[in-house]
Formats: sequence, structure tokens, C-alpha cells
Amino acid sequence: MIILGAHALLDLYGCNSKKINNQKTVLAAMLDIVNSLEMKVIGKPFVHKFHPQGCTAFIPLAESHLAIHTWPERGFAALDIFTCGQNRNFNKIIKLIKRKLDAQRTKIKITSRGVVRDSF
Repeated sequence: MIILGAHALLDLYGCNSKKINNQKTVLAAMLDIVNSLEMKVIGKPFVHKFHPQGCTAFIPLAESHLAIHTWPERGFAALDIFTCGQNRNFNKIIKLIKRKLDAQRTKIKITSRGVVRDSF
């Protein structure tokens, strides 16, 4: 059996509201994840600031994508990581994003994607 990808959904609680309301800070944290795992950005990163608060960002990767949506009024951010690459170090991602956004608690769900037989 072959697993073609892994999809991680990371909930970040108790985040620094100022940090997760700043699109530059959020995008920089996401780019730090990409760089630390040596992933390859294949398109222009997208970030949008909502008013009065919150932001969303998306980075297309050769390995797939990284996305985030924030709720500063709740101190919450939802991070979505899908990778078909071999570098699936989700523990490293959790440590990095917790530090960058001052998250107090995290919850992660990892799902295997594209589970196929290796012979037909």
C-alpha cells in the first residue's frame, strides 16, 4: 500500500490576537514553515485582511499547499497543511507555529490521502 499524501488540520488556541490579526506576521510565520521544511513555493502567496479583524492566507507548494484563517477576537487560528512530499514533520510545524503566533494550545488531526495499492 502507498500513501500519496498527508493532510494535517491544526487548531491553534490562545494565540496572540495582535499577531494573528496582522497579515504580514501571519504570512511570515507560514513562510518560515515552508523554509524550515525546505518546501518549494510554486506560485505567489496570497493573503487577505478582513475588516474589522482577521486574515486568511494561502501558499501553493510543489508538495501541495499551506493555508490559514484567523479569528483574533477568539485568539484562534486554523492551519491547513497538505503535502504529497516526503517531508511530513508535523511536530516541527506545530512547534514553529506555536512559537510564532504564541499559541497556548493546539489540536491536530492528520489524515492520509490517496491510499492506494502498490500493485494492480
